[in-house]
Amino acid sequence: KVALDFNEASGADNSNQLTITATDSESNAGSVTITITITDVVENADFSITSIDDDTVKENALFTSATPTLTGETPIGTIIYSLTGADATKFTIDPTTGVITANAAFDYETPASVATSNVYSLIITATDADQNSDTVNFTVTVTDEIETATFTIDTITPTETQEGNSFTSGTPKLSGEAPIGVVIWSLSGTDSAEFTIDPATGVVSSLAALEFDETIGADNSYQLTITATDADQNNDSAELPLSVIDTDALFQISGIEANTDVPENTSFSATATATDTVRGTIVWSIKGVDSSTFTIAENSGVITSNATFDFENPTDNGSDNSYNITIVGTDDNGAERVQVLAA
Repeated sequence: KVALDFNEASGADNSNQLTITATDSESNAGSVTITITITDVVENADFSITSIDDDTVKENALFTSATPTLTGETPIGTIIYSLTGADATKFTIDPTTGVITANAAFDYETPASVATSNVYSLIITATDADQNSDTVNFTVTVTDEIETATFTIDTITPTETQEGNSFTSGTPKLSGEAPIGVVIWSLSGTDSAEFTIDPATGVVSSLAALEFDETIGADNSYQLTITATDADQNNDSAELPLSVIDTDALFQISGIEANTDVPENTSFSATATATDTVRGTIVWSIKGVDSSTFTIAENSGVITSNATFDFENPTDNGSDNSYNITIVGTDDNGAERVQVLAA
């Protein structure tokens, strides 16, 4: 004789059927069927989840946990495992075995936990048929693996800047394989103390205006090296060629007098030319308060008024018949010369 168990009843409706038969000496018999329905009684069972400790996994590898076990009293009926916790959506648990697997491999340099770290927090719960349960906190820590990435800094075009100007470089670019994690830019070289570099962008700036050194033997070139280093210490370096131009050695603007008289009812025309040391092609432009009254051909330097002048109806900024403009010549290296013109 044993006690009947609701969780182990043979019928789908938790019932057992018995047939009782009575037979006399003449073999006359009578039968009756008895149905015994087992009702559930909530039973307590004290058990604990064991054999699963905080774990680690290498980045780029899929994680699978150990199989948890239960100690203590025997659970009532079937155990169902479930998963909660801050980072539960990144994992899946087998409801029968309690084995946890990651939905995807993790990247150490791009942590995806709720805490934006490489530690993923989970809670494992084991629940039996009578809702007896136990929970355990569980963490998975992603460890770093040194990964190789081959990248290069794109060639940097040599730069010349006029003395007296501060210097700011362009933003360097990388080619090749994708760097691992965040790239940090650094600056070295003989003259690096006179400059600073933005570690996030690689843009180099001078700490002060640059001066042309007239000392014999001075080359007025700055020795700078920029280096890009990723999170796994893959890196590349490149020279940043920078030279300072002596302003006195630049081209001069001629052909335009600083003060020019123009009779009314006539138009103005003159040609700006570059002399002395000309680096490449000069591009001409005008600026100033009255620049809208004139037009300059950027290639030839020919400047003309847009209309004839009327002394009685001045259109200059001060309405005093004095038109002030600045003629600008820019060479291939970005060096400029200016000439102020009052017509």
